[in-house]
Amino acid sequence: MTRQQAIERLLSAWNINFAFDRAAVLASTVNDSFYYCDPHQQTPIIGAEQFAEFLSIYRDRVPNATMALEGLVQSHQSHAYFRFQVQREKAKFASGCYFADFDADGRIKRMVGFLD
Repeated sequence: MTRQQAIERLLSAWNINFAFDRAAVLASTVNDSFYYCDPHQQTPIIGAEQFAEFLSIYRDRVPNATMALEGLVQSHQSHAYFRFQVQREKAKFASGCYFADFDADGRIKRMVGFLD
């Protein structure tokens, strides 16, 4: 899986309503010690399981929202940068960017987000 594909697949997890299906996406894209942080989190999320719980809460709070990649993933060495947009009821709800790091197996090990 390319970095572009891994990011697209991970972002698709935000749009999945069923926890079991989200867990399958996360298992293929993030490593076990995955680190996630964004402005909505008081403390970082550590691990794929905790991140799956975060996504379940997100889906409950904004059930109509869809997350999508904006443009192409830019990467060098094991690092990547990309922009995203969240839409709700066909209108822009939020946007921002993420920085991600990949492990030697091509799975995402760290993702830090910023909102516009």
